[in-house]
Amino acid sequence: MAPAPERSVPQQPTRSAARVEEPPAGTVAVSKTTLAVIGSVMAVVIAGLIFLWQTSGSDGSQPVAAVPTTVPTTVAQTTGDASSSTTNAPTTTIANTVDGLKAQLDEARAALAAAPPPALPGVSMQRIVVSAEASFVSASDTSVAVVGPFGNFANIDPSTNAVVAAGQVAPGATRVIRTPSSVWITDYHDSKLIWLNPATNVVNQSFDFPGPDGLAKDGKSLIIASFDNGAVTRFDPAVGKIVEQVDVGGNPTAVAVGPQGGIWAAIFNTGELVRIDPATFTISDRIPVGSGPVGIALSKGTVWVANHDEGTIAQVSMAERKVVSSIPVGAGPTGVLVVSGNLWVTATNAGDLLQIDLASGQVVTRTPLGGVARGGGPTGISAGAGSIWVAIEGEQSVVRITPPA
Repeated sequence: MAPAPERSVPQQPTRSAARVEEPPAGTVAVSKTTLAVIGSVMAVVIAGLIFLWQTSGSDGSQPVAAVPTTVPTTVAQTTGDASSSTTNAPTTTIANTVDGLKAQLDEARAALAAAPPPALPGVSMQRIVVSAEASFVSASDTSVAVVGPFGNFANIDPSTNAVVAAGQVAPGATRVIRTPSSVWITDYHDSKLIWLNPATNVVNQSFDFPGPDGLAKDGKSLIIASFDNGAVTRFDPAVGKIVEQVDVGGNPTAVAVGPQGGIWAAIFNTGELVRIDPATFTISDRIPVGSGPVGIALSKGTVWVANHDEGTIAQVSMAERKVVSSIPVGAGPTGVLVVSGNLWVTATNAGDLLQIDLASGQVVTRTPLGGVARGGGPTGISAGAGSIWVAIEGEQSVVRITPPA
């Protein structure tokens, strides 16, 4: 079988060796001074982090094993800055170099945290620095789980916005989902599914899984897209294995589960949205939606699909099983989220966060969040603790958007 085509979206990491009140309309720009500060800061941060990953494994934090464990492995606990743990340097020269880099990184992170995110009319916006790359985020009312393209994990306490734990859980984390009692992470690089306890920040176990990407919760089971195997599967955590599987005829990325039943999967290379009947776990519909679909959000009677390669959001009618409108949003949309009558979209390659009114399909606000100059941009998006959370790849940060009380 020919290998799966390489994706052009930020979900397959590569290494050198894979919901809110409606604010008034408006577009907000970031000042050149802010961009300059962030650009210089991140140049130092990224260079330093690459060195630290190569010498100490996880920006100074203890790495978390991404293999089945009999003795739980703990993510490095922190009291603020996730890089505060120490490393064992083999020589005085290396130790001095690492200490010096850490001092520079601490100063750079402080400068980044001091540079406020752009204002979105009518809401509060805060930037939270997470010490390593951030690509995808999943929020609950008690914690916010963040993963990055090099296997980084961070746990944010939404009551304080503090990073309370950080470390490495996998070489190539692609997606994350926070359930009431667990954090699940797909590791595309090593073909693993990681199970982490958010209360103790301990990796309970990892499971072999072929090329995992999209991830969704369906009752007590998980729905997982196997990008490499061209399948969507149902995984039962209680038994630790796949219990149902369907071949979708392409490379699936995002998956979503509808409240009235129905499992939806975006097929990246065929440009389709497929519906899977949850009772029989067979494909009931195939709907062409556009080029390079990678993100899915559901609202009443509608599936919203982010077409990364063509820069559009496809509005799919569940009843008619077809695209009823296509909304241009800018380069490289990745994440979509429905909250209180609005669709929020991360246009990763454009560096923007868009707010779209569900009733009219019109763009209400477009807010530049940055990251593009450093090869990233706003990517993952989630809702929890009364806020919207956006992971900014390339800036090692998460932006929290909170409406008025």
